[in-house]
Amino acid sequence: MLKAKDIMTENIISVREDTPIYEAMEVIVKHGISGMPVVTDDMALVGIV
Repeated sequence: MLKAKDIMTENIISVREDTPIYEAMEVIVKHGISGMPVVTDDMALVGIV
């Protein structure tokens, strides 16, 4: 049976919670992604944009 770790994405593109929204949008466009995690300085997940 497949497990989450078998299909997960590694090396996640993320932004810090204090990143200006225009910079976050530049990252999204540059990498051709539809969203990304928002993390704290210690890499704790706080949301998704």
